[in-house]
Amino acid sequence: MKKLYFVAVVALALTSCLSEDELKNPFRSYVPEPLDDGWEISEPTAEGIDANALKQVYTGFHQNAEDWQVRSLLVFRNGKLIAESYTKDETDRTTPRAIWSCTKQFMGVITGIAIDKGLINSVDDSLVNYLPEVWNHPDKKGITIEDLLTMRSGIAYSNDGLSGQTDDILRRLPENITDFILSRPMENLPGEKANYKDGDPQLLAGAVQWACGKRTDIWAKEVLFDK
Repeated sequence: MKKLYFVAVVALALTSCLSEDELKNPFRSYVPEPLDDGWEISEPTAEGIDANALKQVYTGFHQNAEDWQVRSLLVFRNGKLIAESYTKDETDRTTPRAIWSCTKQFMGVITGIAIDKGLINSVDDSLVNYLPEVWNHPDKKGITIEDLLTMRSGIAYSNDGLSGQTDDILRRLPENITDFILSRPMENLPGEKANYKDGDPQLLAGAVQWACGKRTDIWAKEVLFDK
């Protein structure tokens, strides 16, 4: 069985100490700085990673002007911090930042792990197999796990401003977010059209939670970070 590893990329459009013509700091080193933060540090070769190839990745990461908003790149393997680098401000090493929609990428990763562990059979499976609430919404029974991963559920859901459903969730906190999303009408057939929205990852989180039998954040910590 193949093991799933990941690279966590935290991308944020925040102000920094760089001027407009200096989108990124030059690459200096990817060697992690020891901190009393609970992370065990290891070297690339000790964890089966080509150190020279990793250096090339980081060099390109710092030189790539198209990804100017990306502030940091950290690599973990076997529950250990292997490499880290910060393109805007070295204080990002210890300053907590809101990662916003980077959470969606983690949901994709732990969904893959759930499939790898056999908790979810396939991306082709219907959502109703892992989220019983869908039985109360017959028009949503055609939605698959892949539809949620690619944001093609077809559910009418908007992230826009004060009129969007994400604002409803953040400001009004509906008692049951899953039912709130499932109660929205369909605007397209499942799989027909991609529409960037927060609703699909929310449903995906519910499906993974049902499949693993634990709160999604707790299970994610276990499979991504715990030894």
